[in-house]
Amino acid sequence: MQENIKVCSPFITRNGVRKYATDYGLKAFCWYVTREKHEAYLAKKALQKQKNETKNTSDEVANDK
Repeated sequence: MQENIKVCSPFITRNGVRKYATDYGLKAFCWYVTREKHEAYLAKKALQKQKNETKNTSDEVANDK
């Protein structure tokens, strides 16, 4: 049996428009994803963070010169 994880967010973006849960009388939008999809999402976010940190470091070095 696949294990599902409940994910909640105070907003969602659909077709480029950010929708807030409070506009619908909710505290958060919630949905379920499989553990594999959740782990893939976390890995993608970690890679993006690593790239941003590398970019920021190279920008700081360029600004110091």
